[in-house]
Amino acid sequence: MNIILEIRKLTGLSYTKLAEWLGVSRSLLQFAESEKRSLPSEVMIRLSSIYLLLVELQKETTAKEDIPVSNPGKLALQHHKKANYHERTAASLRRQLQKLEAKHPQLNTRLRLIATLQSQSSTLYKTTPRDEAWLSFAEWFSKEQLRTAGQEAQEELRDKIEMHEAYAALHRERAGRYGEMGVEF
Repeated sequence: MNIILEIRKLTGLSYTKLAEWLGVSRSLLQFAESEKRSLPSEVMIRLSSIYLLLVELQKETTAKEDIPVSNPGKLALQHHKKANYHERTAASLRRQLQKLEAKHPQLNTRLRLIATLQSQSSTLYKTTPRDEAWLSFAEWFSKEQLRTAGQEAQEELRDKIEMHEAYAALHRERAGRYGEMGVEF
């Protein structure tokens, strides 16, 4: 274990800041971290003490209940807003899904009609050369729409809806937890 690296990871201190605090040069600290040089013994004692203190502090703050919340009302409000955002997004995606679910059978019916008309097997309708050009375009266009309104697109929307509903539930729970500490909505 490299104590310098661990301290920098735990505190987010740069080489420059940690070196300044310890009273050594940045380059010496970097070399010491990469084990190419050694630090003076008094600096190593300070680093060891700092590291032990950090380990103790981490033990104390592992439980979420022990972490002080300076403004629970503000956190509750933020989570409340996030929950509302995810609920609105999920509702919007549900409307899109309903449109796709309604459009999919229509496109299938349209494609079956086009295929029947193109095959000239219908005795009810005789296609003209103008119809054939239109049917060819309508077939291509309908297949493109079907690709974007098909089962894959619908399943993708369902996944997004589930994700936003889960985030909304998570933020509602957190808003309630922080609301119990501070404010109610």
